[in-house]
Amino acid sequence: MSDGLTLAPETLAAFTKLGEDGTAELNLAVENMHCAACMARIEGAYRDAPGVVQARANLTNRRLRLAFDPTRASAEDLVGRLDALGYRAVPFEPTVTVAQNRAEERRLLTALAVA
Repeated sequence: MSDGLTLAPETLAAFTKLGEDGTAELNLAVENMHCAACMARIEGAYRDAPGVVQARANLTNRRLRLAFDPTRASAEDLVGRLDALGYRAVPFEPTVTVAQNRAEERRLLTALAVA
């Protein structure tokens, strides 16, 4: 279940991308999505949500991509819907993750060289 963590609107805004067509996109890492039933439950929760254009969960990498009309739905409300289901999510940006992984690899190589 979720730990009740709420994300600040400015945090979500920083990770919400606005497309040329006016549709917003938010990518989330869902920490406790473990099976196909979880994935179906999450996608189903957004199926009839106002303003949601698409909700695609990926079980392999535990990600959720939400495309939505920002005039009809807010990122905060959409993350709140996920939290209400008992799933904790944090914003996910692939380019940031790659940079973090590279920094960690350098740190580990340095530690190995010193050892």
